[in-house]
Amino acid sequence: MAFKSDAYNLSRADDNSVTDIFVHDRKTGKTRLISKTSQGAGADGSSDHPSISGNGRFVAFQSEADNPARPLPRAPSRIAPPFWMMYTRFNSHA
Repeated sequence: MAFKSDAYNLSRADDNSVTDIFVHDRKTGKTRLISKTSQGAGADGSSDHPSISGNGRFVAFQSEADNPARPLPRAPSRIAPPFWMMYTRFNSHA
């Protein structure tokens, strides 16, 4: 399940004061921060509109962060936020 939250206690990596995207794995009970930098810290801008694929492998969301892990392939290099991001659960890249 993918969701947005303003809570600060869902992940130790959530070190910002903005709305973040998380994925909760119902089988393992673990919740992971998805809207993050390539170093794993919370992104510096709010994120919204999470959507998860039917098999749970992909999560797409919108982000206003200036420091996202990586925008979608073929995105213009000098595009202003908000970005559309995609996260692959198996390789943890956005």
